[in-house]
Amino acid sequence: MTIDLESWLIDAGDAVITKRVERGDEALTALDRAVYDLWAIDYAVRNSGTLRPLEDLRPTAVADLATFAEEQGLPVLGEWLRGASSARSFSRSYESTFPTACAELRDRYEGGS
Repeated sequence: MTIDLESWLIDAGDAVITKRVERGDEALTALDRAVYDLWAIDYAVRNSGTLRPLEDLRPTAVADLATFAEEQGLPVLGEWLRGASSARSFSRSYESTFPTACAELRDRYEGGS
């Protein structure tokens, strides 16, 4: 299931990036921005094992996605991101928490709510 979620996030993130390039930031919905934020977080952690690459890629990704998760009632995603203040424990819990957190966002994104 994790591989399917990773693939979904890569594909959805690519679609959001394409939309942004073609139509601009103002064309992105809150869900689009949330997908991009999780894509950026995933990219950072999977490629470096840390959140450090977000400093250049998307510095507000964790905070923005945590706010979105809270506003949208995505409890696993929100709780997981609140734990990102400790980068070490966040990175250690990444593999075990990513599937459930990503599935929450995927379900909301595909449901269009």
